[in-house]
Amino acid sequence: MRTSRQKCGMSKKLPALLLVLLTACTQVVLTVPPAPDIHALYWRSDRPLTWADFQGRPFDSSNSIACEIHLLNPSGLGRMTLYQPIEISVYAYMDRSRSWVQPEYKSANLLLYNQLLFDLYEIQTRRLRQEFKSTSFNPLNPLPRFNQIINAANKVLQNRIGQFRRETNLGQDTAALAEWRKELQRELNELSAFEIKNP
Repeated sequence: MRTSRQKCGMSKKLPALLLVLLTACTQVVLTVPPAPDIHALYWRSDRPLTWADFQGRPFDSSNSIACEIHLLNPSGLGRMTLYQPIEISVYAYMDRSRSWVQPEYKSANLLLYNQLLFDLYEIQTRRLRQEFKSTSFNPLNPLPRFNQIINAANKVLQNRIGQFRRETNLGQDTAALAEWRKELQRELNELSAFEIKNP
């Protein structure tokens, strides 16, 4: 009878032990997948943009638009089994094949404007990495929380880009550009722990 009671006690503890095991396995590992193609340029602190990165062809023959930069910050969540860590990738890159500039509009200010847009994407990417590392995901279904974080972050990014464009008058206000450059550099430094070196 004593043996029977011990077995019964163990069986009641199994679900709790399994939950503890699954929770321990919800560790988040941040990764960066290989570049999507040869035209992808990851954000790097030692690799600022140059006009040579704008390799696309202008779609506006009227020259009414000076340039366009194509930036992305894709993210993904993966897991081989319930007992392995959650792998999350989030990164910022420029698609050089879809970014272009009208030659007559090239200027230091316009290049800086585009660099700061790229910096905004990188800052939001680092904030996402920071949040993912500190988030407790449901061990059985992490996707809803992951999507919630991504959707909220994208709204913040779009609002900030709108503010940047307004305050710099699309890059024409040199003083405003300088202020934004200073602020974004401060934020990049503040989030340096979440930079992925040499992706």
